[in-house]
Amino acid sequence: MRKILTLILLLLLNFELLGNLKQSIYVAVLQTQSYTVGAANPPTGLYRYDGDTTWTHLGWKNARNFGIAVDPSNPSYLFLASGNGALRSLDGGQNWKITTDWRMTEILDIVMAPQNTDQVYLASAYGIWRTTDQGETWMPASQGLKPTFVQTIAVDRSTPDRILAGGEGGLFESIDGAENWTKSNIENTIILDLAQSPSAPQYWIAGTEDKGVLLSADNGKSWKFAAGKIASQTIYAVAFNPGDPKRMAAGGFQTGVFISSDGGNSWSQHKKGLSSLDIHALAFDLEKSNRIWIGTLGAGMFFSDDLGIIWTFAGLRGSDVWDMMIVPSNE
Repeated sequence: MRKILTLILLLLLNFELLGNLKQSIYVAVLQTQSYTVGAANPPTGLYRYDGDTTWTHLGWKNARNFGIAVDPSNPSYLFLASGNGALRSLDGGQNWKITTDWRMTEILDIVMAPQNTDQVYLASAYGIWRTTDQGETWMPASQGLKPTFVQTIAVDRSTPDRILAGGEGGLFESIDGAENWTKSNIENTIILDLAQSPSAPQYWIAGTEDKGVLLSADNGKSWKFAAGKIASQTIYAVAFNPGDPKRMAAGGFQTGVFISSDGGNSWSQHKKGLSSLDIHALAFDLEKSNRIWIGTLGAGMFFSDDLGIIWTFAGLRGSDVWDMMIVPSNE
């Protein structure tokens, strides 16, 4: 009888937890290591977190998704950057439409303009494209980009027509809504990820190939490389704490997670509890200031409630998690 009462209590607590969730976590799973020949294998594509280690799959079951964009004011409206184009859903991920044509493949990142989510920008192996009508029509936007392989793109929250993009050619800037691009003075550096502080937009961080992270405290006018052990790492994912621009995180190839609490002047490296040290997605929790979520290559999702010191498995075992986005609930 006691065991039954305990089980009921745990179920009630779990339901209460799910009912109190004030944010939604979306991840793009590119592939999974858990396939078994002849078995019912888990689908790839978009997942949404439901609590504990439970994730709900949304949309196509075998999509190759590289990036996620969700409208915070209307989470029913979202995009996926996919191998075969930009996929759009207007009903929270239940139904999807490919909005791009045959010219637009290998979409590696996608972002909505914070000031007007009808405007969407995508980065691909073949350049940048933009839309002003939720993807109904797309226009090429690569003037000045050389080479055109773009890995990451971000819209400046403080200046609507200013966009930063990074890839094989380094870091590029547009101040006219992606009509034209100019290259920064950062030479011989491949940019893999970009993030702007939600609370202090003058702070930026970029992940690089083999050179750690780049930091800017003047809204991208100047950049400097972080020093220390992180300086020689390949960093796939970077993020700011939403309320503290001095606190940031970075992860990449065989790195575990690097944490800085002083604006990038010093970094501590953390691995305890991780079954994969390859980090490809990373985000700070919107409610718990010390919680960080990461997506790994080959081991699924983890979180830490002590700024990375100890990591706890959070589901999607065996998965390659390629991107993550946390959005506040609109309820």
